[in-house]
Amino acid sequence: MKKSQFSPEQIIKILPLAEREEQTISSICREYAISETTFSRWRRVYGGMSVNEAARLKELERENSRLKRLLADRDLEVDALKELLGKNPELDRAARSGAFPDGEGALNAPGLPVAGAQSLDLQLPAAA
Repeated sequence: MKKSQFSPEQIIKILPLAEREEQTISSICREYAISETTFSRWRRVYGGMSVNEAARLKELERENSRLKRLLADRDLEVDALKELLGKNPELDRAARSGAFPDGEGALNAPGLPVAGAQSLDLQLPAAA
Protein backbone atom coordinates (compact mmCIF):
# COMPACT_ATOMS: atom_id res chain seq x y z
CA MET A 1 0.00 0.00 0.00
CA LYS A 2 1.21 3.49 -0.83
CA LYS A 3 2.48 5.49 2.13
CA SER A 4 0.41 8.58 2.84
CA GLN A 5 2.04 11.97 2.48
CA PHE A 6 0.14 13.04 5.60
CA SER A 7 0.89 11.74 9.08
CA PRO A 8 -2.00 10.75 11.36
CA GLU A 9 -1.30 13.88 13.42
CA GLN A 10 -1.70 16.08 10.33
CA ILE A 11 -4.88 14.27 9.32
CA ILE A 12 -6.38 14.78 12.77
CA LYS A 13 -5.69 18.51 12.47
CA ILE A 14 -7.28 18.72 9.00
CA LEU A 15 -10.55 16.93 9.90
CA PRO A 16 -11.91 19.57 12.32
CA LEU A 17 -11.78 22.23 9.58
CA ALA A 18 -14.83 20.65 7.95
CA GLU A 19 -16.55 19.97 11.26
CA ARG A 20 -16.35 23.63 12.29
CA GLU A 21 -17.75 24.53 8.86
CA GLU A 22 -15.00 27.08 8.27
CA GLN A 23 -14.56 25.59 4.81
CA THR A 24 -16.44 23.14 2.66
CA ILE A 25 -15.10 19.64 2.22
CA SER A 26 -14.43 20.39 -1.45
CA SER A 27 -12.29 23.42 -0.65
CA ILE A 28 -10.35 21.52 2.02
CA CYS A 29 -9.70 18.72 -0.47
CA ARG A 30 -8.45 21.20 -3.08
CA GLU A 31 -6.23 22.97 -0.55
CA TYR A 32 -4.55 19.75 0.60
CA ALA A 33 -4.65 18.07 -2.86
CA ILE A 34 -6.67 15.05 -1.75
CA SER A 35 -9.86 13.49 -3.09
CA GLU A 36 -13.17 13.60 -1.28
CA THR A 37 -12.99 9.81 -1.00
CA THR A 38 -9.70 10.15 0.86
CA PHE A 39 -11.24 12.74 3.17
CA SER A 40 -14.19 10.41 3.87
CA ARG A 41 -11.79 7.52 4.60
CA TRP A 42 -9.79 9.75 6.96
CA ARG A 43 -12.99 10.74 8.73
CA ARG A 44 -14.00 7.09 9.09
CA VAL A 45 -10.59 6.04 10.45
CA TYR A 46 -9.49 9.08 12.45
CA GLY A 47 -12.78 10.88 13.18
CA GLY A 48 -13.06 11.90 16.84
CA MET A 49 -9.53 10.75 17.62
CA SER A 50 -6.88 12.74 19.45
CA VAL A 51 -3.22 12.78 18.46
CA ASN A 52 -2.35 10.53 21.42
CA GLU A 53 -5.00 8.00 20.42
CA ALA A 54 -3.67 7.94 16.84
CA ALA A 55 -0.16 7.25 18.11
CA ARG A 56 -1.51 4.44 20.31
CA LEU A 57 -3.45 2.99 17.34
CA LYS A 58 -0.28 2.95 15.24
CA GLU A 59 1.64 1.25 18.06
CA LEU A 60 -1.08 -1.40 18.47
CA GLU A 61 -1.16 -2.07 14.72
CA ARG A 62 2.61 -2.56 14.72
CA GLU A 63 2.41 -4.95 17.69
CA ASN A 64 -0.46 -6.87 16.08
CA SER A 65 1.57 -7.29 12.91
CA ARG A 66 4.56 -8.58 14.90
CA LEU A 67 2.36 -11.08 16.77
CA LYS A 68 0.83 -12.34 13.54
CA ARG A 69 4.31 -12.98 12.13
CA LEU A 70 5.30 -14.85 15.32
CA LEU A 71 2.17 -17.00 15.11
CA ALA A 72 2.82 -17.81 11.45
CA ASP A 73 6.42 -18.80 12.29
CA ARG A 74 5.21 -21.01 15.14
CA ASP A 75 2.65 -22.68 12.86
CA LEU A 76 5.42 -23.42 10.34
CA GLU A 77 7.56 -24.95 13.09
CA VAL A 78 4.67 -27.15 14.26
CA ASP A 79 4.00 -28.32 10.69
CA ALA A 80 7.69 -29.09 10.18
CA LEU A 81 7.84 -31.11 13.41
CA LYS A 82 4.72 -33.05 12.46
CA GLU A 83 6.25 -33.85 9.09
CA LEU A 84 9.56 -34.81 10.70
CA LEU A 85 7.91 -37.10 13.21
CA GLY A 86 5.62 -38.62 10.60
CA LYS A 87 2.01 -38.89 11.63
CA ASN A 88 1.17 -42.61 11.92
CA PRO A 89 -2.31 -43.28 13.41
CA GLU A 90 -1.34 -46.80 14.63
CA LEU A 91 1.68 -45.47 16.51
CA ASP A 92 -0.36 -42.57 17.89
CA ARG A 93 -2.91 -45.00 19.36
CA ALA A 94 -0.14 -47.16 20.78
CA ALA A 95 1.62 -44.21 22.34
CA ARG A 96 -1.59 -43.04 23.99
CA SER A 97 -2.35 -46.49 25.38
CA GLY A 98 1.24 -47.18 26.49
CA ALA A 99 1.51 -50.38 24.42
CA PHE A 100 4.26 -50.04 21.83
CA PRO A 101 4.37 -52.22 18.69
CA ASP A 102 7.90 -53.56 19.23
CA GLY A 103 7.17 -54.58 22.81
CA GLU A 104 10.21 -52.76 24.19
CA GLY A 105 8.78 -49.28 24.55
CA ALA A 106 10.51 -47.78 21.50
CA LEU A 107 8.58 -46.50 18.53
CA ASN A 108 9.88 -47.74 15.19
CA ALA A 109 8.56 -44.95 13.01
CA PRO A 110 10.38 -42.97 10.33
CA GLY A 111 12.21 -40.08 11.94
CA LEU A 112 11.93 -41.45 15.47
CA PRO A 113 14.79 -43.06 17.40
CA VAL A 114 14.77 -46.79 18.09
CA ALA A 115 16.14 -48.52 21.17
CA GLY A 116 19.90 -48.08 21.44
CA ALA A 117 20.06 -45.21 18.93
CA GLN A 118 21.18 -41.72 19.84
CA SER A 119 18.34 -39.45 20.87
CA LEU A 120 17.29 -36.41 18.89
CA ASP A 121 18.14 -33.16 20.65
CA LEU A 122 15.61 -30.71 19.23
CA GLN A 123 15.82 -27.16 20.51
CA LEU A 124 12.46 -25.39 20.46
CA PRO A 125 12.09 -21.73 21.37
CA ALA A 126 10.54 -21.12 24.76
CA ALA A 127 6.87 -20.16 24.72
CA ALA A 128 6.26 -16.52 25.52
